[in-house]
Amino acid sequence: MEKKYERLVPFYISIALLVIILVSGSYSILRTGNKEKVTLDAIAVQANIPQGRMANDQQAKFALDEYISLSENAVLLEPDLVIWPETAVPIPYNLADTLAMEYRNRLGGLIIRNRIPFLIGTVDFGKYTSMMNPQDIPIYNSAIFIDRNASIVDSYNKIHLVPWGEYTLLGEYYPWIKKKFGMGRSLTPRKRDTIFNIKENIRAGMNICYEDVFPVLARNCALAGANLLIIISNDAWYPKSSEPEQHLAHAVFRAMEIRRPIIRAGNNSGSCVISPNGAITQDISLSSDDKKDVNVLDPLRKIKGFANFRVEVLSEAPLSFYVRYGNVFIYFRILICIFIGAGILWQWREKKQKLF
Repeated sequence: MEKKYERLVPFYISIALLVIILVSGSYSILRTGNKEKVTLDAIAVQANIPQGRMANDQQAKFALDEYISLSENAVLLEPDLVIWPETAVPIPYNLADTLAMEYRNRLGGLIIRNRIPFLIGTVDFGKYTSMMNPQDIPIYNSAIFIDRNASIVDSYNKIHLVPWGEYTLLGEYYPWIKKKFGMGRSLTPRKRDTIFNIKENIRAGMNICYEDVFPVLARNCALAGANLLIIISNDAWYPKSSEPEQHLAHAVFRAMEIRRPIIRAGNNSGSCVISPNGAITQDISLSSDDKKDVNVLDPLRKIKGFANFRVEVLSEAPLSFYVRYGNVFIYFRILICIFIGAGILWQWREKKQKLF
C-alpha cells in the first residue's frame, strides 16, 4: 500500500502565520485611508558634487555656488521647505570664518527674500567656553532647521556615528591609531531625538546618512511624535560600488516599519519619497524607457537638479506594531530557536543513552 504523504505541523503553522501577516498588514494600510492628512511641498536639492576626504576653500566655494544656484530656481516653486543633503557645503555653517560668513549671508539672504525655510546638513559645534581646550569642543554631524527669518530654530545632531568614517575606533585610548589612519578629530555622538515642526501638523524626525540602517532610531522618532521622517545623506563617497542601492533599500524598510512617509535627500543620488507601505512614489529623476515609451522612477540616477515632492502626511499617524512593541517578534524567534535547540540536545542525549 502506497504511503500517504504526511504534512508536518510546522507547515500548517507557517501558512497560518503568513495569512495573519498579510491580513494584519493590509488592515494596517487600509485603516489609515480615511484619516485627516496634511500636504507638504518639500524640495530636495541634489548638486551631484564629488567628495574628497578634506575639502579646501575652493571646493567648498564651488559647492556653495552650486547649491545656492539650484535653490534660487527651486524657491520659485514656492515650496513649504527646501532640503539640502548631508554636509552639502563642506564648511561648518556656524564657523567664524570668511567663507562661512559668506555661506550664512548668501543662504540667509535667499531665505529672507523668499520667506521659505530650509533644512540643511552641515557640521556644527557644541557649547564651549574660553577656558575649554579646543580639542574638547564637541563637533557634530548635524541637520539645522532655519526658519523663514533665517534664524536657526533647532538642530539635530547625529546619534549613531560611522566607525572609521566619523570617528576612530578606540582612538581616544590609542592616539597612534588616529595618526596611522589620518582620521583627525572624531565627531561627537548625541543622545537627543529632535522633532522639527515643519508646518502645522507636520512633525519631522531626522536620520542622517547611515542612521537609517538602525530601525530603533526611526522608531524613536515615531515614539517622540514624528509623523514624517526626513533622511539626508551623501553617497558620493561610493561612486562605483553597490552601496547607494543597499543604503536606499534600508530606508524602504524604515518606512514600512514605522508607517510614516520618508523624504530622502542625497547629494548625488537617492533623493526620493517613500510611502508608508514602502513604495518609492517620487524621485528627483525620471528616466525614459524607450521600449515601453514611458517614464520610470530612477532614484539612483546620478544627476544635478531638484524636485518638488508633494507628500501627504497623516496629522495623527497611528503607531505600528513595531513602534509599539519594538523587537518583540525577534525576541520571540530567539526563544523558539532556544527551545528547538534544547529539544535537539535532549533527543541526542536520549539516543546516546540507548546506544550505551
